[in-house]
Amino acid sequence: MNDRESLPTYRVDGDVAWYDHFLPKFEGKSLIGLINGMTKEDTVKVLDLGAGDYTFAIDSQTRWNGKVAITGVSRDNFLTPERMRTIVQLGIQTIQSETVDIPQKLSPDYQLAVSVLTNIYDTKADYVDIMWRMLTNGGIGLLDNLPIASKINVAELTRTLRREGYVIEIKNAHQLLPDRIIHSKPPATQPVPQNERFVYRKALEQLQNEQSKPSKEHAVPVTGIAFRKVDGKGNLGRRIRELTQRQ
Repeated sequence: MNDRESLPTYRVDGDVAWYDHFLPKFEGKSLIGLINGMTKEDTVKVLDLGAGDYTFAIDSQTRWNGKVAITGVSRDNFLTPERMRTIVQLGIQTIQSETVDIPQKLSPDYQLAVSVLTNIYDTKADYVDIMWRMLTNGGIGLLDNLPIASKINVAELTRTLRREGYVIEIKNAHQLLPDRIIHSKPPATQPVPQNERFVYRKALEQLQNEQSKPSKEHAVPVTGIAFRKVDGKGNLGRRIRELTQRQ
């Protein structure tokens, strides 16, 4: 079991503690530890792929006193006017876009890229590929689950990539997911219909109501991936695709 399962139950869906719970560690540091270290020097630019209602971005501004500059990407805009005012006041950048189109819309100068519970809804985008393209050299990418992991030998893939000079950690684990997340996700092998693109929209609208109720949790197998962009190395996402097609 992942050591994060021993953490206290996350406070709010999508806040910093929620992201820290789901994202893999990199070089022994959790998301919070990584940002703590980065913000000692200067403001850190963070790309959040699948920002949802921007809870993580808003919470980050409070936790790190404005030293985290977040760009949030969401395919659909379901923010309330009140929520949007808060986002604007905090200087958070919002991008409504398909994930695959992000490299054409933003500059590749992010020190950190994260994504939580997003690729179960967006089955078209290669999140490792997009993160690699958007990170500055030395930047870190954290993804809660590599969808193809169930079909490959993770240990062998990791060894091969490290021999090639990639700085990467891929780990099988289990995460505790609440009923409301498990039951709301569409089948991972099928594209999400246009009129149901964010299946969790209703869950978000009823978020405060639901969180006041007990929610049974289940251990779900996941494969988290964490990596550092290395100068001169080819796109990690593409390299993973090449290697996994051979397995």
